[in-house]
Amino acid sequence: MAAAFTATGVPQVQVLFGLGGVGKTSVAVEYAYRFADSYGIVWQFSAEHPESLDGQIGELAAHLGLLVPPTTDDAAGSLRSHLVNADRPWLLVLDNVVDDAVVHRLVPAAGPGHVVVTSQRATWPGRARVREVPVLDRDVAIKYLLSAADSSDVAASGLLVDALGGLPLALAHAAAFLRVTGRPVQFYLDKLSAMLVRPGRGKAVARTWSAAIGQLGSAGSPAMALLRVLACFAPDAIPVRLLFPDDAPVPEGLSADVADQLAALADDGLAVDDALIALREFSLVGSPVGDGVVSIHRLVQAATLEAMSPEEQSAWRQAATALVVRATPDDPNLPETWPAFTALLRHIEQVVPAEHDCYLRAADHLGAVGNYRAAVAMARRSLEARARRQGPDAPETLAARQSTAQWTGHAGDFEGARDQCADLLPIRERLLGVEHPDTLSTRSVLAFWTARAGSYAAARNQGIDLLSIRERVLGIEHPDTLLTRSNLAGWTGNAGDPAGARDQFADLLPRYQHVLGDEHPVTLITRTHLARWVGEAGDPAGARDRFADVLPIRERVFGAEHPDTLHVRANLARWTGKAGAAAEARDQYAVLLPLFERVLGPEHPATLTNRRNLAHWTGKAGDAHGAREQLVALLPLHQRVLGPEHVSTLHARHNLARWTKNAGDNAGARDQFTDLLPIRERVLGSEHLDTVKTRNGLASCITETERVPGATE
Repeated sequence: MAAAFTATGVPQVQVLFGLGGVGKTSVAVEYAYRFADSYGIVWQFSAEHPESLDGQIGELAAHLGLLVPPTTDDAAGSLRSHLVNADRPWLLVLDNVVDDAVVHRLVPAAGPGHVVVTSQRATWPGRARVREVPVLDRDVAIKYLLSAADSSDVAASGLLVDALGGLPLALAHAAAFLRVTGRPVQFYLDKLSAMLVRPGRGKAVARTWSAAIGQLGSAGSPAMALLRVLACFAPDAIPVRLLFPDDAPVPEGLSADVADQLAALADDGLAVDDALIALREFSLVGSPVGDGVVSIHRLVQAATLEAMSPEEQSAWRQAATALVVRATPDDPNLPETWPAFTALLRHIEQVVPAEHDCYLRAADHLGAVGNYRAAVAMARRSLEARARRQGPDAPETLAARQSTAQWTGHAGDFEGARDQCADLLPIRERLLGVEHPDTLSTRSVLAFWTARAGSYAAARNQGIDLLSIRERVLGIEHPDTLLTRSNLAGWTGNAGDPAGARDQFADLLPRYQHVLGDEHPVTLITRTHLARWVGEAGDPAGARDRFADVLPIRERVFGAEHPDTLHVRANLARWTGKAGAAAEARDQYAVLLPLFERVLGPEHPATLTNRRNLAHWTGKAGDAHGAREQLVALLPLHQRVLGPEHVSTLHARHNLARWTKNAGDNAGARDQFTDLLPIRERVLGSEHLDTVKTRNGLASCITETERVPGATE
């Protein structure tokens, strides 16, 4: 395999195909371990169920500090873009692929990558190199069994190899049975023959695990209990330590029989370890990776479940759900909970019903780490399940509607989020009352996305009304009241009062530090807001220094490419320029822009804003023609993505007029300012700071005798 992989700049795919149990995954993983040092990224995807890939993409995105692009249909686009531009070779292992569309979804068309696919399919389109993983040579397999069983019965070993079809996984389980029990090969062969209802390789393979399972002890043994619950999870990377913490009681609400069996695992701190050792001795689970993280083959899971009645299967799946729910943290917004969510995510998707609160918390975690598209998809699944099972007006369904709206907005659809909240608010007012905390939460989110959609004055007015209610109902230092004050401060600034915004954030910051702590995400966000409005109120050097102070903390807490961290870097660039270092600001934006394009997508509003800022500082650094050309290319994107009267589009139009004038086309700039001014007066108001800037820009383009009324120098 290694020799077949060459450095061509185009991803190379090798497919390992063969029967279930032949060892395809083992070969792929062994390759990954042997050559891991040759790669900058090594990642394994469980690809049997394509619908689970969003969560796995989210895990890798979080690991790399990336986001799935929010405005495209391809949830893996950000990952592919990163792989295309990777500095070092990368390796993806796509395990148990059924549909080759999975490969196209994950693997980019270019980049220094290698891909190993395992599948039972022998025919693959394109340039993939297909290799069959054969069953073991009969003589080799016989020698293996003789050695494992310390036996000289060549004839019985040959018959057992034939019965198991030479499949390495089945032979490994048989060898483990013989090694642990000390039984002769003939005994195992007789036991296997007795269990076979009819001939067939697949049935024989399944019965190898039945034989091993039968040796674990009584049905109530700790090892048997652990095996049964592991059979219900996703097969890969099961975090046993998270699921069975020390001194944790058995979850409530389980059947008496299952509860008794799980209680045996909680008797002492070593019961789970002893059970894992027993399962490992019979090759029923893989070797632990890290702190108690194990995998179990799908065929072992199937054999374990097949040995139980439907009622028993349901009871053990209920237990698996209860264990995952117990292990899932309460607050998905706290960075210290993110490793647990990452470890549990695929198992939440596997065993937790979509209508459960734990499932929606997992969706909110995806949003908290910046994987907005996956968050929207998971929240929608929760919403659909809740509406179907609990009704469209159930409180749980309404909570899922608000979560879906939130992540829709963060994914770049500000107007869609605003409209979803506008539809939700009257329902909550009717069902819960106008002062219920959930109703107030919806009002807060509606005002937030109203502002992001460009209507700052409307959002400010909504925030003023909301703040008075929250102070009366919740108290002045309740986190929700503080959040409303924070939002209102931002909307105050955006509506034209930067000094007011600065003073409000300066008053808020010590309150957040007292209530939440210095490194809580909300505290850090408040520090960035204060820094911004310090600059907007006339102190650019102070703003620059504040952003420089908070950036290393944001990078450590959130990650270097989390969107909020990128926004801090963008603001640092802006205020660096405002403080007098235009060329340095231009260079910082030039470095940032490809990060925004890769992480958020080329048409995300934040990416467009950074393109506009790069053009601005290109001009301020002395290249007016370059700034104008960048804005000419950018303006149609602004108009198409955000709309012709969005405040960001109006900013782009103002900047285009400005740099058109500075590039020497005074008449063209005059016409552009003339067209823009009445729109800004109507949208923002005649006295808004941005409107005044446009009026002054127009005044600077015309003769002294034609000065526009109301313009100032």
